[in-house]
Parts: sequence; structure tokens; C-alpha cells
Amino acid sequence: MGFKEKDFRVETGGNADGSTGVYLRNIDRWDDFDMVLGFLRQESGCGLLVKQDHIYQRRAELEWRGFPFDLRYDCVLGIFLFTDKDELVPVIEALGAKVMDSVKGKLAAMGLLERESALRRLFFRE
Repeated sequence: MGFKEKDFRVETGGNADGSTGVYLRNIDRWDDFDMVLGFLRQESGCGLLVKQDHIYQRRAELEWRGFPFDLRYDCVLGIFLFTDKDELVPVIEALGAKVMDSVKGKLAAMGLLERESALRRLFFRE
């Protein structure tokens, strides 16, 4: 699947236990975790408290301006920001949106998004 078919977006989902996940759609591979962690640390100033890698999961405990949250990778769910505190949901949603903008910017800098947008305009006139 090419980038033009991918829907890069952030989705928030509540869990039965009251926790919340902010899912980074189509950024869902094992190695993407390191890229997302890098964006969170370098561009958003998040501090890394603990990082754990397991067979099918990865987890980083992070802190942003005193607010703790997790970055998680699950082989089924993909990559998501996680909190069990309702008051942090807007914070991790904003961080997730910033990560998504960074990913799109990186793809655009590589010429991948513009090229496909130009092809779409050429072949699918709107």
C-alpha cells in the first residue's frame, strides 16, 4: 500500500477500565516506535523514564511537563499513547497530533506526499 492510500490520523479510544489510548493510525510497525519516541523526546521535550522491549510489545514511560504517560507498541494494536488519568487525555491527544504532523512532514520532505498528491490531482481531477 502506498502512502496515498494510507490514512494518517490520530484516534482516541476509551477502555473498560477507564484508561485511554491515543492511536497513531498507519504508524504501526516495531521500528516506527523508535521514530515516534524520538519525535516525542526531541520535538516535544518529553523525558524518558523507563523503556522496555518484550517479544510482541514495547513500552516507554514518558513525562511531559510533569505529566506521566506511556508510549506503547503492541503487535495487534499498533503504536499508541496511553494514560489512566482523564485529565491527561487532552495532553496526549495534542502530543499524538504533533507526532502525526512530524511524520507527515518527514514524508513530505522526502517528496513522498507531494508526489502522490500531484499524481492524484493529475489523474483524479476534483
